[in-house]
Amino acid sequence: MTEVEIKKILNGIKADKASLPTRYLYDNLGGILFEAITELPKYNATRDELDIFRDKLDEIAEVLPDNACLIDLGAGSCRKAAHVIPSLQPSRYIAVDLPSDFFVQSVSSLENKFPHLTVNSLSLDFSQGFKVEQVRKLQGKNSNQEPLVYFYPGSTVGNFNPDESMKFLKDLSADGILIGVDLIKPPEVLLAAYNDKLGVTAAFNRNALLHLNRDLGTNFDVELWGHEAIFNDEKSRIEMHLVSLENQIVESSHGEILFRKGQTIHTENSYKYTVDSFKAILDSAGYNNLNSFVHSSERYAMFTATKDL
Repeated sequence: MTEVEIKKILNGIKADKASLPTRYLYDNLGGILFEAITELPKYNATRDELDIFRDKLDEIAEVLPDNACLIDLGAGSCRKAAHVIPSLQPSRYIAVDLPSDFFVQSVSSLENKFPHLTVNSLSLDFSQGFKVEQVRKLQGKNSNQEPLVYFYPGSTVGNFNPDESMKFLKDLSADGILIGVDLIKPPEVLLAAYNDKLGVTAAFNRNALLHLNRDLGTNFDVELWGHEAIFNDEKSRIEMHLVSLENQIVESSHGEILFRKGQTIHTENSYKYTVDSFKAILDSAGYNNLNSFVHSSERYAMFTATKDL
């Protein structure tokens, strides 16, 4: 990491409305903690998504290109890919996620599960955009025979604001997409998912500070920080924050950072949509043949779409 990048992150932490990049939630331990979150009773998104795969995957496969290169954005444990690969039958699978031992092990496990499938991986941060040239290199001479289908489950697209989501999706060189979106629901239901009583989400959030310490040489003490999740009704999003539990000073390579008791660091957004509002984003991003597959609870939806390149 360059000094310019370090200074940019530290300036974000020092700002009046302090924030840090969401990627700091996802190191090796962060990946394991997030998988634990998906098993929590109040966190329904993953179970709803798997229900849709079980009930609608044959229909989904019919509207996506055949023999595709399936690009799994934010692959994590690759568990969801294992559910869709038998029905989608891609010719190639490319897992994409931030670098971690957890991710490497996950890709290896999936490769063992599907020994006849060409499996590749890319360890990188795609939050500022995904460059298709990296995929083309892996495809080699097969690039003209493998349509690009992006698999973007878990409502991870909700980390972007609506304009950012539209731009990110528009910039993808995609023949097709299968994407999961968490739908708007009562605030108390949303907040219960992000404030679990076991404290797993709190540990996931605070772990970002340990990641920051390793990357930037800061000395955050996680015991001095609490977890807070709020619903911003105006922006239709869940916000995660870390809250300073007392007045404290954090050391960094660019000087001391003073935090007052109650001051927060904004770590993540998760935007929620209606079916129509997310279809509008896909439409604005240049996709057509839009289809929605909504869970029976109406809490979650998968969308498919294609694009003329």
